[in-house]
Amino acid sequence: MDFKTIKDEILKHPNGEKYLTAAFTHRSYATEHHLDYDNQRLEFLGDAVLELVTSSYLFTRYPKAKEGDLTAIRAAMVREETLAMLARNLKLGGKLLSGKGERELQGHKRNSTLADLFEALLGACHIACGYEKTCEFLIEILEENIPDPVLSFKQFNPKGELQELTQKHLGLTPQYKVILISGPPHCPCYDVEAVAGKFVAPGHGSSKREAEGKAAQKLRDYIASTLGVE
Repeated sequence: MDFKTIKDEILKHPNGEKYLTAAFTHRSYATEHHLDYDNQRLEFLGDAVLELVTSSYLFTRYPKAKEGDLTAIRAAMVREETLAMLARNLKLGGKLLSGKGERELQGHKRNSTLADLFEALLGACHIACGYEKTCEFLIEILEENIPDPVLSFKQFNPKGELQELTQKHLGLTPQYKVILISGPPHCPCYDVEAVAGKFVAPGHGSSKREAEGKAAQKLRDYIASTLGVE
């Protein structure tokens, strides 16, 4: 699945070009050019479509999975980092209209911005093409990029993996400390530490969650290596 395929389908709708333009208009661009639209409303719609489609997909694919397991796997599939990865693979970021300041800060490469853009595109697709076609597109994109959702859940859930490891082998739950918040208010960067007893590892990211995830992954690998466990 590529963006051109989705774009061509959306443009078949009488207002398709309007929906696409809105989907790729960042609020900074709308403010700078005094527009009465941006992609936030479409993002809201796309978020709902995404949750419904992934829920139905996982319910069908894993008929014996428990509700809690399905919820955890879905959370990994729709998390910011995953959606940003899908947006990058579709090469959406370079098409985003953003304000001068946002462009200078390379905002179109930020995970949060790309995740919002992906959801906005789903919203535009839903309005122009309907639920069934949007579902078809999304499932194809997911299967191309996330062939094994369970494995992806483990890979994209470093905090859960760390907690499982520390509770099993150390008898404690890891803690996270914010060490530093830097950068401008609209684009902060976070430095955190993941701590489990005497074990400590740092993490850096454009959001607290991203920084904690990176710290958790480093700490898990460090503890596993030190203790000689998987």
